[in-house]
Amino acid sequence: SKRAIDDFVRQAGLKFESSKADFVPKSKLSEKFSYSMKGNTVEVLSVRYRKADADHEEEYFFQAGKLVYAIERQAPVGGSGPAWSGVYYFKNGKLLDHTTNGHGKSELDSWDPEDEVFRMSRKRMKQLRDHIKKRNL
Repeated sequence: SKRAIDDFVRQAGLKFESSKADFVPKSKLSEKFSYSMKGNTVEVLSVRYRKADADHEEEYFFQAGKLVYAIERQAPVGGSGPAWSGVYYFKNGKLLDHTTNGHGKSELDSWDPEDEVFRMSRKRMKQLRDHIKKRNL
């Protein structure tokens, strides 16, 4: 249920704030990754960057290795326009529910939140795994 996911996200978020590790990969976007682990699995993964005069933030929450919650935020640099955000709940590999606020990609007929969020979470996890692998060499 969404309530159980919210409880998990609240607890994982508190732990994340006190135990996160950060890194900045070499990229054009100056992305900053933050993550926390539960044992050998990633529990929270956050990515922040600036692109096209907007600040972007992505956060992914994983329970037992499965994506259960994600949030995206986009805000114009200097507050020069409307912000956009999306919140996504997942269960058993499917989008359970989502909400968006503001004007942005969610207004496009072609936007598929389930596909996009899963695709981005896989991309971010690969970037994190590549970083951890390099660090452990």
